[in-house]
Amino acid sequence: MEFFGLKLDESVVKVLLELEKVEGFWHIPRSSGVLLAGLVGCLGFNRVLEVGTSSGYSGIFLADALRSRAEEFGVDARLYTIESHDLRFKFGGENFKSAGVDAFVERIKGHAPEVIYEKFYEDKSELRVKSEFAGFFDMIFIDATKMEYFSYVKAIYPLIREDGLIVLDNFLSHSADMEGLLSQMSTLGLSETFLLPIDNGLFFCFKG
Repeated sequence: MEFFGLKLDESVVKVLLELEKVEGFWHIPRSSGVLLAGLVGCLGFNRVLEVGTSSGYSGIFLADALRSRAEEFGVDARLYTIESHDLRFKFGGENFKSAGVDAFVERIKGHAPEVIYEKFYEDKSELRVKSEFAGFFDMIFIDATKMEYFSYVKAIYPLIREDGLIVLDNFLSHSADMEGLLSQMSTLGLSETFLLPIDNGLFFCFKG
């Protein structure tokens, strides 16, 4: 069925609408979810990493878009999503299953960036990534503890392919927490950055 321009299964729409009524869980606005799903489809992304699962709301948008990629093109498309909070981890998993996208989601329990180093790195002290994960992800979406954004990006950076996309949420709604982030990220060699001033403010960075 049509959902703000996206063709989504009825089960997906049902879960998304239910989550929009749930209190106590943070999630992106609907329009941001539609945009992220559209990016996956339009730019042909197959592997996405999300930091901050919460209720699974944004992850459902991403996972459904990745499922469409897998079914249409026969590619190995998957969302990897990280959550440290016990209740959010459990609730997010239930919602992925209810939406029917759980087969395209790998959930990672733990606190980033530590769990990123544990899962994807051969040697953290030397910042040596496991060979199979070097340049592995097409897109990263970060919506977690704002003051830790740079530590997430720094840990994730070697995992992103050249010209891969990093999207940071809440760049406008939490502008005080974002102070200094741009100068920190400039040290990484990003090829292009821009702010899309919609919803909470989505900041886009492309790996150079």
